[in-house]
Amino acid sequence: MTRHHIAMGIASAVVFVVAMVLFAIGPSEIEHAADVAADVADAQAHALMTAQGRSK
Repeated sequence: MTRHHIAMGIASAVVFVVAMVLFAIGPSEIEHAADVAADVADAQAHALMTAQGRSK
């Protein structure tokens, strides 16, 4: 398993946990939190790819 796969797995888990924690607040907040977590995951993946020299 590569570092990228590990980072994406962690990011997916973060998205799930954030959504579950905010479940009682309401759908719009959950959607916003999921969007933020997805943005964080994208940034993490980009940083990893940059560190490995494979970024666009």
